[in-house]
Amino acid sequence: MESSSLAIRAVHTLEDLQKVLNLECQVWGTDEPVPVSLLRVFAEDGGLVLLAELAGESQPVGMAVSFPGWRLDRWYLHSHMLAVLPQFRRHAVGRALKHYQLNYARSHQLAYVGWTFDPLQAKNALFNLNVLGARATAFYDNFYGVLGDAINGAFPSHRLFVEWDGQPLASGSGRYLALPKDIDSVRQNHPDKALWWAERYRQKLERLMAQGYIAVDVVVKRGRTFYRLQRVKEGRSL
Repeated sequence: MESSSLAIRAVHTLEDLQKVLNLECQVWGTDEPVPVSLLRVFAEDGGLVLLAELAGESQPVGMAVSFPGWRLDRWYLHSHMLAVLPQFRRHAVGRALKHYQLNYARSHQLAYVGWTFDPLQAKNALFNLNVLGARATAFYDNFYGVLGDAINGAFPSHRLFVEWDGQPLASGSGRYLALPKDIDSVRQNHPDKALWWAERYRQKLERLMAQGYIAVDVVVKRGRTFYRLQRVKEGRSL
């Protein structure tokens, strides 16, 4: 798919919002999607609901849902959900949705785009930190509770919170934290090991972030993947 064939648009109608709900169900396999009635509130009252479509065909391949949030004395755009159909994940759909959000945040005087992600998902970490250049500035212990969907299962929903303002961060030395090769496989085949990873990350990230570290990128060393964490000044991360 050529990038010129991809169209991103903000949506408001019930018909379009139903497409957003359908994509959430398809990607996460959830029985409890965000209802259309709440998506309508987001779309009409300060939030941003997006569909990514193949131009001229009205075939949605991705979506994103965001709304203004208040954190550490600053307004920002909180990206609550972003989903792309599996067959389109190598075609920069997610990047296009995120850049639309960033441009919206800038045009509405919002400090940055923020969102959460599973810190054990190496591909998501690589996309968020390396491709986009976001920085993970906080760790949340079991943030959503047990979600029970096809991706998260019965495991605790530990999350990293990332901030993205589109500006580069000066590089420096730091600490390294190893990532599992394929946490989805570990969760499916070795649930006890998956729980070990979850608890290890909870302990490590809580301690490091309390010391002022943030995760700035993902690096590969000797065939293993690591977060690189860098200490920043207290009180502000971006």
